[in-house]
Amino acid sequence: MNCNPVTIGEAVSAAWKRMVQVLFRPFDLTKWITWGFCIWVISCSSGSSGGSGNFPTGKTHSSGTVHSGGADSFWPKLDQLLNGTDGSFFDRMCRTFHWEPATVTLVLSLIAVLVLFGIAIAVVLLWLRGRFEFMWLHNTVRNCAEIKAPWREYRREGNSFFKGWFLISLMFVLASLLLMISVLLPFFRWIKASAAAHEALPLHFQELLIGGAVYALAIGLIGLYLWLAGTFVPPIMYRRRCGFSEGLHLFNRFLRQAPGQFIKFILMHTLIFLLFGIAIVSAVCLTCCILAIPLMIPFVGTVVLLPIHVFDRYFSLEFLARLTPEFDLFPPPEPVAGPAMTEPPLIEEATQDQQEEK
Repeated sequence: MNCNPVTIGEAVSAAWKRMVQVLFRPFDLTKWITWGFCIWVISCSSGSSGGSGNFPTGKTHSSGTVHSGGADSFWPKLDQLLNGTDGSFFDRMCRTFHWEPATVTLVLSLIAVLVLFGIAIAVVLLWLRGRFEFMWLHNTVRNCAEIKAPWREYRREGNSFFKGWFLISLMFVLASLLLMISVLLPFFRWIKASAAAHEALPLHFQELLIGGAVYALAIGLIGLYLWLAGTFVPPIMYRRRCGFSEGLHLFNRFLRQAPGQFIKFILMHTLIFLLFGIAIVSAVCLTCCILAIPLMIPFVGTVVLLPIHVFDRYFSLEFLARLTPEFDLFPPPEPVAGPAMTEPPLIEEATQDQQEEK
């Protein structure tokens, strides 16, 4: 299975024409809502939520807060916390910051429950993404607006994608944490040594800068690979009706055979969506931010931007079809009916009848 060179401009043009054809000729509101719902569910799995904490600072008169004594008391307290030997780290932390152990235990328990709840929600959204990826593919490839039929038909592929993507996401998170710890390890050592010396020691910024650059490069490359895999593995699974491992194996083979073609895809995709972003910002400014109101509403904004999402999917499918024609997901165009053919006069039969009469 060889990869062919792709004329990226042809893929862009074909994707744009197909998007205009299926969304506006004719305009079907049911299709827009159905497709927008699929994209919205898929995009929910890539959303993130964060929290912030309040660090106790300043002087207070409450027994449960920190009484800051200025810079002179910072390093000794930090030394007691990091390098002390009296009791566990938890006990030293409570004594250093004047916190009640029961209160800290309760707060940590609540944080653990919230983290577990967030993980459970993320897993459910990831499962929904696996199912809706193939529903979205089914509708865009066949130009229909179905929910129940593709949900049942591609159940095996969707569940397989969920399991495989869950494992890859877990590996990515663990690798990111290990890389971050390795990069910040010199900083942690500096903090501990400065606390023991009760003063700020010279810090080697070169190590942090080099480590940060390596971390950013590694995370960027891994993230780019995951984006490509998330874009092309579902269409491969859809075409082959195979599991995630086989789809990922085929994608890796294509990536090894034609890395230059995928680089062209990435560059063109970046350029196009940069132009889309400029166009959206310009439209928001020209409408005095009125357009920003529907764009910020969940699901409504997805429907408003549906042409961009549809073009994005068609662009990747057109690219894949030109890279390996075996993975052309689109059905062949229906033959155009020609003018009706009229039967020629039966001259020979009439001549034979005349000869028989004679």
